[in-house]
Amino acid sequence: MLEQARGLLAQDYAIDLGTSAVRVYARGRGTVVEEASLVAIELEGTGTHVVAVGDRAKEMVGRTPSHIRVASPIQHGLIDDFELAETLLSACFRDAVASRPRMRARTVVCVPASLSAVQRRALQESARAAGSREVLLLPTIIAAAYGAGIDFETSTAQLIVDVGGGTTDLGVLAMGELLGTASITTAGKAFDRALADWVKERHAILLGESGAEGLKLALTDAEDDAEVQAKGRDLHTGIPREFPISVHEARAALHRIAAPIIEALRQLLATLPPEVSADVLETGLTLCGGAALTRDLADTLATQTGLQVTVAPTPSRCAVEGAGALLDHEPTLTRLVL
Repeated sequence: MLEQARGLLAQDYAIDLGTSAVRVYARGRGTVVEEASLVAIELEGTGTHVVAVGDRAKEMVGRTPSHIRVASPIQHGLIDDFELAETLLSACFRDAVASRPRMRARTVVCVPASLSAVQRRALQESARAAGSREVLLLPTIIAAAYGAGIDFETSTAQLIVDVGGGTTDLGVLAMGELLGTASITTAGKAFDRALADWVKERHAILLGESGAEGLKLALTDAEDDAEVQAKGRDLHTGIPREFPISVHEARAALHRIAAPIIEALRQLLATLPPEVSADVLETGLTLCGGAALTRDLADTLATQTGLQVTVAPTPSRCAVEGAGALLDHEPTLTRLVL
């Protein structure tokens, strides 16, 4: 009876610990937290203290005095600063738990499939310190495939590309296993930088980090023949300036960004048997991740590879929702974790 009561009070979580955002899924409640993967810290003598976490810290990017720094503890899908990552995870856990009682928590964390044993242990320690008692590590590409509704238990191979903030993960799955995987650092943030560089070259306008991301999102939402307004600093006069950029004009920059993803796809498929290539030709490519909706990305991948490209529903949440759904399928989860 006591064990049954403990089971009812226990809460299982899934976490997508991304370079751009942290998402937390609570079993039975769905995705309950989605915050920017940022921590703002104030320098105090030889020490620091946390000023803001998540979306509040994102609002401070580029707007802080010299004694306050906005840090990204997750880089390219890996923890770069364990102390700040623990702070970020703890804040997300607090938001996820809210006023609900919790006696113990099991957490599934989405991670790159290539994570080393040392990196696995370090990440598990950070998650435990942040409030979890049991930590399971699940390859992000598998979680994303599950969340995208891909049936990879069959013998027919399926190709998935997860374009996140710091990394693009690629995987081919069949028979419930990863047949091959690859990861590159060309992803959402690289798209922002490339767009900012292009605007600087073409218009002599300097865009900040937030400005470049905002322009990318505006271009994504705009009609084909539309213009969007961008704001930045004129490099000739030094004063702020607003200027129009057409969707057609920006396509050159966005097409250039897709090249490394296409090359990674070609290299991955070249390592696999020809039967797998035949399957992929039939099943196509499923695109997910926070940057999957970037302007013309799906069309460019389709044109350059000859594959049918399908963008998953709610692509930014595929990984966390897939990992969360697996909490209800214990045998499958046990088999897939690292």
